[in-house]
Amino acid sequence: MSLDASTSLYAKTLDTFKDVASIRDDEAIFSKLLDEQKGIAAEYERICQDRVHAASNLINTDEYVSEEEIEMSRLEGDTWALIRALYPERLSESFVGTSSAQLLQRNPYTPTSALAGRIVQASRQLTELQVIEGWLQSTAPAPSHIETRSEYRLYTKSRIQQELRQGSKKKVTSGDWIDPDAANRGSGSRIDPQDAAYEKELSYAILSFLRSGRLSDAIDLCIECHQPWLAAIMSGAKTFSYMAITSREPQPAADSEAMQEDGDNARWSGCRRRKLWRDTCIRATAPAELPFNTLGLRKPGLPAPTRAVIAALAPSPQSMPALVSLMRTWEDHLWARVEMLLHDRISNSLDALGGFWEKGLKAEKRSDEDGMQTDGLAGEDEWCGEVHKVLHELTTVKVEGRDFDDPFHFAQWHIITGRAGEMMERVAQSITSGTFNQENNPRRYVPTIRFYTHLCLVLRFLRVDMPLKAQDEILAAYSSILEAEGDTALVLMYAGAFGDKSVERYAAYLAHLEGPKSTRLKALQECPMNGIDIAEVVLKTSAIIRDEVISKRFPGPEGPLPPIIVGQVDLTSDERRLCLSVEWLTYNRGTFSELLAQANAVMRLFLYNGRILAAQHLCQLLAEDEQFLRPQVDDVYHTPDPAEYLHYKAFFRLWATLESLSTLEDYPQHGSAASKSHWKSELSSRIDATYTLGKDFLKRNWLDASGADTIFGKHAFPYMFTKGQSLTDTGDGSADDTHLMELDRIRKIYVPEVVIQLNTMLYAHCDFLPWNLNRAMDLVPIVADGRYNVYSTFSSSEGNRLKDYLKGVRGVSIALLGQGRGPVDLFEGSNAPRH
Repeated sequence: MSLDASTSLYAKTLDTFKDVASIRDDEAIFSKLLDEQKGIAAEYERICQDRVHAASNLINTDEYVSEEEIEMSRLEGDTWALIRALYPERLSESFVGTSSAQLLQRNPYTPTSALAGRIVQASRQLTELQVIEGWLQSTAPAPSHIETRSEYRLYTKSRIQQELRQGSKKKVTSGDWIDPDAANRGSGSRIDPQDAAYEKELSYAILSFLRSGRLSDAIDLCIECHQPWLAAIMSGAKTFSYMAITSREPQPAADSEAMQEDGDNARWSGCRRRKLWRDTCIRATAPAELPFNTLGLRKPGLPAPTRAVIAALAPSPQSMPALVSLMRTWEDHLWARVEMLLHDRISNSLDALGGFWEKGLKAEKRSDEDGMQTDGLAGEDEWCGEVHKVLHELTTVKVEGRDFDDPFHFAQWHIITGRAGEMMERVAQSITSGTFNQENNPRRYVPTIRFYTHLCLVLRFLRVDMPLKAQDEILAAYSSILEAEGDTALVLMYAGAFGDKSVERYAAYLAHLEGPKSTRLKALQECPMNGIDIAEVVLKTSAIIRDEVISKRFPGPEGPLPPIIVGQVDLTSDERRLCLSVEWLTYNRGTFSELLAQANAVMRLFLYNGRILAAQHLCQLLAEDEQFLRPQVDDVYHTPDPAEYLHYKAFFRLWATLESLSTLEDYPQHGSAASKSHWKSELSSRIDATYTLGKDFLKRNWLDASGADTIFGKHAFPYMFTKGQSLTDTGDGSADDTHLMELDRIRKIYVPEVVIQLNTMLYAHCDFLPWNLNRAMDLVPIVADGRYNVYSTFSSSEGNRLKDYLKGVRGVSIALLGQGRGPVDLFEGSNAPRH
C-alpha cells in the first residue's frame, strides 16, 4: 500500500469526526476516538501497520518502496498507539480510594505488589509513565534470538581439558571456567574468546527481551543457556506478592501472571528483599574504574553488556550510565529514562512507606499519623519537575538513525510531556516560514502534514488545548496538498473538518478551481453531506475571487473618464474571474438576493472603467438563466428590484445593434440589382432596429438616479444602496454616495457615446436611406429635453462632448439644406415621407 493510496483510507475516517461533533457526552466521544478496537486512533494505527506490511512485501519487487517510507509508516503507527494508550488515562478522573499509606496502616503485612499498585494509582504522573512504559515495550523491535548450547562455557571447558591431557604445568582450577565472576577477581580471565563473545551476545539478547517487557522469557533464556544464577538475579525484579494476604486487592497484571505460573495455591512469589536486591544491583552496575568495595579497592567490574542488563532490572539515577551506554535509538533512550523515573519513584516511595516486608517488625511501631516517612522523598510537584528535566535530555541526545527532530519523535515527546499546544505552534511555524516544505523534504512532507492534520482533529475533539491559528495553518497545508492533486471530493471532506472555518477553507479551494461549469456544480453537490452550507460557500467563493481581482487591478470611480475599449477580442484573465465571481452566485437559489446586487456592482465596475466587452459578457452570462428575476412563492430570500439590471440589458441590446452595422458587408457596387436591393433592405432593417432602441434608450433616463421615482421605481434605492454593494466602497458608510458616483460616471461615458454614434450612423447612410437625416434631427429635441436629462451627461472634467455632437448635427443640417429643406423645416421629424 503506497503512501498516496492510503490517503483515501484516512479520509474515510472523517465520518467519525462528524459523528463526534454531534455528541455531547465526553465518555462517548473518547470511546469513538480512543477505543482499543474501534476507535479512530486504532484505525489510523491499523492503516499504518497495513502500509508497513504491504511495503515490506514489495521491497524485493520491481515496485520500489524505500526503507524511509516504511520506517515513517512504522513510527506513525507507533505514535497513534501512544495516543490510544495514553489519553484514556490522561483524561480519566483522578484516583479516589484507599492510599498505600492507609492500606499499610490497615495491614502492616501488605505485600510490596499491593503497595506499589496503590502508589502508581495515586499519582497521575506515575500512571502515565507506566502506560508509556507499556507502549514502549509493545512497540519495541522483536527480541534477539541466540543459539542455545548444550553446556556452559563449552569452548573454555574443552580448552582446559585439552591442557590437562597435554600435561600443562599451569595451575588449573574449575573456578577458571565455572565461576561466572572469575574474570572479576583480578587474576585475569581465562574464558575462551568464543565463550566471551557468546556471553556478550547473550547479554544483548536478554536486554532486548527486557526492552520488550518480557522478563519471564529472559529468565527462561538464561536457564536454557545454562546460567541459572543470572536467572535468579533477574527473578529479583519480580515484585513480592502474597495472595493469601491480598486476595481481595487488585494486583498488577505482571504479578497476576506470575501467580498463575506459580499455581493458584502459591503462598507468595517475587522478591521479599527488594531493597537489598536493588542496592546490590545498583552497586554491580558501577564502572570498573570506580571504588567497588568498602576498602576503596578498585576491581575490574562486570562487562558493559552485563552491567546494562542489571541496570535495566534495577533502573535508578546511579545505574543509568550503565544502561544508557548501550542504548542506540531514540526510542531506546526514551525507554531507559522512563524505566528509571518510574521504578526509582516507586522504590523510593516503598522505602518511605516501610511495612513488615520492607523493615520487619519495626514497621509495626511507626508513630506517623499516615504511616509514611517522607524524609528525603520529593513531593509530587517537585518530582514532576524532575521528570520533565530528565525527559528534556531526549531533545539533544545523540542517537543512531532518527533523532528528536524526526516529525514523529517530535510528536511523541510533546505528547508524553503534555505539550501538544507548543507542538502544533512549532509545526505551524515551520510550515508558514517555509523551513519545512515539499521541496526540501519531498519524501517526508506529505505523510508528515497528513499525520499532524489528523492529530489536530483527534486532539481537538479530546478537548486538548491548542492554538486555533496553528490548527488552521496545519489543516490548510494538508488541504493545499489535496488541492494540488485536484481531488475535490477529499478537499471537501477535509474542509468539513475545519469546523467554523470549513466554509472559508472550501471556498478558498473553489475560488481557484479550474474546469467547466459542470465541474463547479459537481464540487457543490456533496457540501451538505459534509456539513457545509452551499449558499454560504458560494457567497464566500464569489467574495474571494472578487476581492483578489479588485484590490489591486481596478481603480475606483474617480479621476478622468476612461476611453471605451473597442476592438477587444477576448476578456482578460481578471475580467473573466470577475465574471466567474458573479456566475458562482447563480448556482444556488439561496444566493439570488446577493446575485443581483453583485452583478450590478461588477457591471458598474466594468462600465466605468470602459471595459464594455467584459460587461457585455457578464450580461450575456446572466441572460442565460434569469431565475433570479422570478421570485418563488416559498423563497425566504428577498429579491432586490431588478431595475438597474434591466437598464444594463437595454443598453447592451442597443450596443449590439450598433456593432451589427460594422459587420455589414460593403455595398455591392458591381453586383446585381437583386443583391443591391437585398443589401439596402438589410441596412434599413438594422438601422430601424438601432434607431428604435436608441430613441427608447435616451427617453428611458438610463441609470439616472436623480429621477428615482420614475426611473428605478419608488422603492428601488433601499435595495440598491445597501452598504457594501459597491465594490469600491471604503467601508466608511458612504456606499450610497459611491453607488451614485458610479452611475453618474457610467452615464457620462456611454450616453454621449450612444447619441454621437446614432447621429453618425444615420448621417453615414443617408445616401442610401435619405430619411435617416430626419431621424437624426429627431434626436436633437430628446437630447435637449430636460425631462430626459441627456445633455448634462456631455459635460465632464475632461471637456464637453456636446461640441462633437453639435458638429455632427451641423453636418446633418447641411445635408438637409442640400436636399432643399428650409431652415425652419429642419425639425420636420421622422414622419417625413421616405424616398
